[in-house]
Amino acid sequence: MPDDLYDERIERRRRRDTALQAVVDDLVRRSAGRPVDAVRADLERTLAAEGLPQMPSGWLDAVASAATIGDPYVVSSYAEHHEDVPPVKDHHTGTGVD
Repeated sequence: MPDDLYDERIERRRRRDTALQAVVDDLVRRSAGRPVDAVRADLERTLAAEGLPQMPSGWLDAVASAATIGDPYVVSSYAEHHEDVPPVKDHHTGTGVD
């Protein structure tokens, strides 16, 4: 594959990943405590509204489940470093392992 085609594919993937990450980050910030089904439906609507590709069912479930407990789903390392990914919640506060 010529370098320019490879570079173009990489750049397209990075744009898609950062757009997906922005949607996921927004979802996390507003979905803690909501039912998973409602969050998943919200995610599907937002992806469609943003013109992003339809994602696999397992991906939608993973993102929605994480969002309901306030945890971000990281789309890719590139997107993580170029978007404002919310911090992971500490679900084990006050507990320790000896």
